[in-house]
Amino acid sequence: MRNGPVAGFLFAHGGRPARRLMFLEFAQEILLLMDSPVMTIDVAHPPLGAKALDAALLDAWGIVRNSSRLRILKIVHGYGSSGVGGTIRQEVRNWAFANRRRFKGIIEGEEYNLNQELTQALRMEVGNFYDSDLSAGNAGITVIWVK
Repeated sequence: MRNGPVAGFLFAHGGRPARRLMFLEFAQEILLLMDSPVMTIDVAHPPLGAKALDAALLDAWGIVRNSSRLRILKIVHGYGSSGVGGTIRQEVRNWAFANRRRFKGIIEGEEYNLNQELTQALRMEVGNFYDSDLSAGNAGITVIWVK
């Protein structure tokens, strides 16, 4: 069992051992996410209009660019209900292409895996971090590696 502030809190508040272990695992995952170099924004739930989408993407890019910790912008845009990719997905990817000089790379979610060269380069430079979308083939996201 781990020691430290989370473990101390659990023992001080008298949880059962199984609950303590589950909470410790959950807390450890949260701490990993807090240290993550990834900022995730969801522009599909609820869907944003074109102007609001552009503003949200620029704001998020600015936050990542000016952060000492963040290096990656992950955009959740959804795949769309048509079965061929949605409007928001296309708008996000068009925005990323139009602004590509601001980025080290753009990785479409369906290509975001360890066999892809850009993903390998990103993880070599940024370091290993937990990402549930890695190798998931998720066409509903776009990953942007910010300069």
